Amino acid sequence: MAFVVTAGVLATAYSCSPSKPSDIPISGDVRKAADEARSQGKNQATMQLFIRDVGTDHSFDRAIDEFSVVVVRPVRLSAATTTLNSIRTWHVFRVIETVSRRSPSPDDCEAYVPPSSVPVNTDEVAIELFAGSVDVAGVKVTMDTLHSLVKFEPDQTYVLIGALCQARTLQLAFGPYGVYQISPNGFIPGAVADPAVSRPFLEEMLNLKTLDNLKKRLQTPQRDSEDRE
Repeated sequence: MAFVVTAGVLATAYSCSPSKPSDIPISGDVRKAADEARSQGKNQATMQLFIRDVGTDHSFDRAIDEFSVVVVRPVRLSAATTTLNSIRTWHVFRVIETVSRRSPSPDDCEAYVPPSSVPVNTDEVAIELFAGSVDVAGVKVTMDTLHSLVKFEPDQTYVLIGALCQARTLQLAFGPYGVYQISPNGFIPGAVADPAVSRPFLEEMLNLKTLDNLKKRLQTPQRDSEDRE
């Protein structure tokens, strides 16, 4: 499976700068990247990681059969956490509307649980992105992946598409291409991240143009022969 603040609850409390963790154990590739940069007299390092997100090659109809669609607004941004080979950041959102809900695959949710440092209220949902930066003894180590393309803005509304889990988490389908900003008049101008590669789902999603059209499309799926098999 590849798989994407303080306690304020209003959208205006959302900060694009995560709170600084008081104590993060750093090891593995993250520490190695910092040590190599330091040995070269540098105070910054970048880690790259290839991620294949769930649903990457899905058609639109298969995607809406398998994944949930929710309308959200950013609330909190967590401090970055690390594993042996990655840096991750949790984003928490207030759920404005659950447009559609599908039962997620157990594999999509089994390990997708936020740490205790990332509280998620009953009217919220959290996503984890392989992105962010941590300070390792004076060296800033940044994770550079497709997830790094996703930037959330305070007071903006978004559509998220993915596996909606019981732990009030959502594992994005299509990675950064499972996030769409909604304009005040209900238009969906495009994916938050510019697509590097055209995808069947992405093309149809953008052709819908508005949130209302997306809702109508979810009510009247047009399955092709491949999806019915």
